[in-house]
Amino acid sequence: YKNVRKVYMRLVRVFLIIIALVLSMACHAQTVSLGQLTNTKWKLTKPVFSYCDKTMSFTSTEMTNTSSSHYVKRGETKETKRFFSNSYPFYLATAIPTTFNQSLVGKSNSGTYIIKYVGKRVVPFKILSVSSGQLKLSTPQGDVLIYDKVY
Repeated sequence: YKNVRKVYMRLVRVFLIIIALVLSMACHAQTVSLGQLTNTKWKLTKPVFSYCDKTMSFTSTEMTNTSSSHYVKRGETKETKRFFSNSYPFYLATAIPTTFNQSLVGKSNSGTYIIKYVGKRVVPFKILSVSSGQLKLSTPQGDVLIYDKVY
């Protein structure tokens, strides 16, 4: 009887810890308004890539990602530079949708997720925090990206 009770108490503790973690993850999102993102540009500061500068900018309907890389190829002394820019439709949502709703682009005024449409896929970014100078996002894989506002 004592062993059964110990196992039961352990299971209850584990269950309570899991519930607490799930609730804390759900609470960490911050609601952002479309106006806070429209006509802004953000530079990725964490994680840091010494060979690459990444930015993200917003209009009311598009999210543009840029990447400017610079590196030296093996056996060469000349630096190689590359620049990429990709724009995607996006909208703000309070939950992750299963399909991209084109009718919400430019019309959804607030949300806790940035919903981006890339190659027929929904790519959600959870908004962890936003301030006048910093934007913190969580990727679908759980990585945290920190952007500083470019003035």
